[in-house]
This record gives sequence, structure tokens and C-alpha cells, in this order.
Amino acid sequence: MVDTSSTASALTYEVVVADGVERHTELRLPDGGPIVSSPLSSTLIHGCREMVLVDPCWTIQQTTLLGDRIEATGRRLVAVYITHGHGDHWFGTAQLLKRFPGVQVYATPGTIALMDQQNAARPSFWDILFPGLIGPSPVLAKPVSRRYGHSGWSPVTRTGICRTPRHDRPDPPVSDRRTGTARRQTGATRVL
Repeated sequence: MVDTSSTASALTYEVVVADGVERHTELRLPDGGPIVSSPLSSTLIHGCREMVLVDPCWTIQQTTLLGDRIEATGRRLVAVYITHGHGDHWFGTAQLLKRFPGVQVYATPGTIALMDQQNAARPSFWDILFPGLIGPSPVLAKPVSRRYGHSGWSPVTRTGICRTPRHDRPDPPVSDRRTGTARRQTGATRVL
């Protein structure tokens, strides 16, 4: 895992990147190498005493390391926000909640619908490609009341933390750094 962080305001963030995981398959890349999943980033949004996690990891090992990082901050994890329903962005949620009880989990209704689909397909897809690497993965997210919104907002610095734009399309995009959509929609002067 590689950590990068920002400390520009009272609301800070840290991006934790988990390496990709080799798929259990006979298929190979053109050079003969194994097929590996994409790396995954999880974002820890820190206040003074509490934090929000955006996109928990998905394998048991990745989730354990992420939990260690959360614990090392000395801040209390209060919420998890799942940006979209692909399993690699949320399968580790239940494991984290065992370690950090009382945490609320949120996602948009469209994301929750995709989470349900991914969970139903897990035995025929995820568990075949990644046998024994993923823990129990019940859908624990509660729907957020707005179609899109912020996991964090700092009125002093006018900084908003927004969801992944159009990765799986259950909701309209909230951000496009090239056109400034998030800035126009939220009034943010800085989008993370």
C-alpha cells in the first residue's frame, strides 16, 4: 500500500492504494504474464478526531492492512461511503465493521442496486477468479437521501469530496475536472 496525503486544511485526506490481485485463471496476458486486477484506492477523509472512508478494499488481506492504517491515525472511523457497486470497491466492508463497530455505511440507491447484483454474481465470478481471498460481503449500505453529494465539506476552504464520475453509471457524474462541473454544481473552489 502506498500512502499520499494532503494537509492543506482542517479537513484532510489520505489516499491508500492497494496493489492489484492476481486472477486465478488459465488465461494469460500476451506476454505470458498473469492477469491482475486493477489497483484500488481508498480515501480516508480526516477531521480532528473522526474520519470517513471512501471505498473500502475488497480482499481480506487488503482490508486488514487498510484497518491497520485507519487505526494508526488515532481517529475514529464514523462512516463509509461506497462510490459504486463493483465488488472491488466494497466487499471488505463487513470485515471493517467487525473491527470498527458502529460505523454507518452509505451509497446511492443505484450503487446499492449494483452491489446487490455483484453479490448475487459473486459465486460465479468473484469467488472463481479470487478463490478464498474475499470475506463475507453482505450489502450493508443505507441509501443516501440525495442523488449525489459530499462525503465531506469544508466551508472554510470550500473543499468538497465527490464520488467517482461515471465509473459504472448508476448516477449522473458529479465531477469533471476538465470542465469544472463539480465546482459549478457544488460551489467548491477545490475538488478532491
